[in-house]
Amino acid sequence: MSLGPLELAMLAAIALLFFGPAKLPQLGKSLGDAIRGFKTAMNEIQDPEPPKRNTTVSSEPSKSDIDENSQDDIVQSTAKEKDKTPHS
Repeated sequence: MSLGPLELAMLAAIALLFFGPAKLPQLGKSLGDAIRGFKTAMNEIQDPEPPKRNTTVSSEPSKSDIDENSQDDIVQSTAKEKDKTPHS
């Protein structure tokens, strides 16, 4: 069973009447996204190993790690100072 050009044209006309001209592009986009997601999932099932990335492990902390740690230290020291202040 295959769909010829006449059947496809009739389906398109019915879809246009049913959904309206404003919704058809959005419907087509969501259908394309669904098909793309399905193909991606099928490819992952067939080849479960993800592509390898060239990553290196460094023993040195990154600048963002240092900044986050110093901010945590500042917050903790400020909280300790507030606890030491006498309450009246």
